Amino acid sequence: SIFLNCVVVAFFVYCFFLSTLSKVMFVQFGEHITFISFTVGTMAVAGVLQSLRMGMDPFLAPLVGKLSDRRGRIPLLIVALSIGAICLFIIPLNIPFIVFLIVIVIFQMVSTILITTSDSMEADLSNHI
Repeated sequence: SIFLNCVVVAFFVYCFFLSTLSKVMFVQFGEHITFISFTVGTMAVAGVLQSLRMGMDPFLAPLVGKLSDRRGRIPLLIVALSIGAICLFIIPLNIPFIVFLIVIVIFQMVSTILITTSDSMEADLSNHI
């Protein structure tokens, strides 16, 4: 079941979310986004958001690892899966751009939690084999 969890989490984060973010943004907001009198292409915003996630990982992952060592991996995984599911439900809704950005950033932080916790669970299992 740990292996299945890791496969599903990796599929949703890397295959589903990252590969469709720019398309979802294009469908929801069009080719350009105007925000505080600046016009930016949606593909550029999607690229910045994906870079933000990759930039957050080295700082957030060690904190998540320490938290999962203290609190346990399963409770953290359940909370992260719940928040992630809520975010995935909200993302395709017709919401204002700023709310969309907040939901995306929250989901990216949750995806780091999911990946880190799943990796830790795999490491724990490999130590017992």
